[in-house]
Amino acid sequence: LVIRDDGSIGVGTSTPSFQFHMVGSAPNMTIQRYSDSTTPPVFRGWKSRGTTSVPSAVLSGDGLASFIAGGYDGSGSFDTASIQMIAEENFTGSSNRGTYISFNTNAVGAAAASGGYERMRISSAGNIGIGTTSPATTLDISGGVQIKKVDTNTSLSMYGLNSGSFGFQQAFYKSRQTSGVDAIVQNGDRTMEIRTYGYDGSVYQTSTKIMAEVDGVATLNSVPGRLTFYTTKLGETTYAERMRVDNAGNVGVGTTNIFD
Repeated sequence: LVIRDDGSIGVGTSTPSFQFHMVGSAPNMTIQRYSDSTTPPVFRGWKSRGTTSVPSAVLSGDGLASFIAGGYDGSGSFDTASIQMIAEENFTGSSNRGTYISFNTNAVGAAAASGGYERMRISSAGNIGIGTTSPATTLDISGGVQIKKVDTNTSLSMYGLNSGSFGFQQAFYKSRQTSGVDAIVQNGDRTMEIRTYGYDGSVYQTSTKIMAEVDGVATLNSVPGRLTFYTTKLGETTYAERMRVDNAGNVGVGTTNIFD
């Protein structure tokens, strides 16, 4: 144990680089509390601006506490993953202390980022964002989602629990977005697609499909749409359209040309 004249403490090292620096072949830290209360051991990080003698309030974007992990790559040690607690607004009083938690990792083959790149966020409203830093709903995912369960029964249940007449709603949104800017959809654009797959002994093959498409020219306040239904015939390898409902509500079975 070394305590330097600047107040830094070294355990397993005589040259601590931080206020508390532990070095060893298997360093571990345990915080243990003996108490009859329900209060657990606490690791607390507090942040303020200003100085020790004259502190000032933190501002939006200030880091409040971080847990950071990294590794040695042959030339130096780098921070590559972290959990960070960050102020989401200026702290100005008892009612203005909004915070969010950021979860960060570094991709395989990527250069080391300081603490990693943000992958998930829990906002001050309690919303969880994966692939987005501004989650607008309880769970907001930007990217693909796969749900898998190895069992005899696999299900996804959705409940709409409220005092009104509305049930659960699942919404699909489409735009011709480039560089984060929305652009109007075009005739034939797919706005939703649901597919089912079955294992054929070698690979998974598409069995059925339901698709929603833009059915005409989209204009301000009006996006015409159609639904198409596909199945795969016995003995065949690809699905084909069997029925469609066009933007006027006309139904075609076995034909894509529907007339009023």
